[in-house]
Amino acid sequence: ISACLVGSEMCIRDRFTIIPDAFLKFMQGGETVRFLVEHDRGTEEQQHFRRRISAYADYLQQEPIPVLFSTFQGPKRLEQMREWTHKELVGSEAATWFRFANLPTSLDPVAVWLAPQWFTVQGQQPIALLEG
Repeated sequence: ISACLVGSEMCIRDRFTIIPDAFLKFMQGGETVRFLVEHDRGTEEQQHFRRRISAYADYLQQEPIPVLFSTFQGPKRLEQMREWTHKELVGSEAATWFRFANLPTSLDPVAVWLAPQWFTVQGQQPIALLEG
């Protein structure tokens, strides 16, 4: 995915390529549910992370699809990602498409998708991604 940075005057010059770690498609109640997935290892600093968020926001204007950011780095990193995303997308409808989770390293696939452990940019209560 190659997207322009949101608010950029010179779109071509400021391209930022985003390559999701995964694209997932589920069937639920006869409907297709799709997600772009980014797994954060805690190595990106704020500036680079916010550029990635901005590029996704630009892409979401063309192709609305939930973008999931997971991490194994703990609650502090989870809150950092949410805070940086909020700062980058203040007033943007794109913020509604992002979800964040601090997942255990031994993943239970059912819990990942069906348990309420994903947070919106500003939500205080975790939500499930799919209905069980």
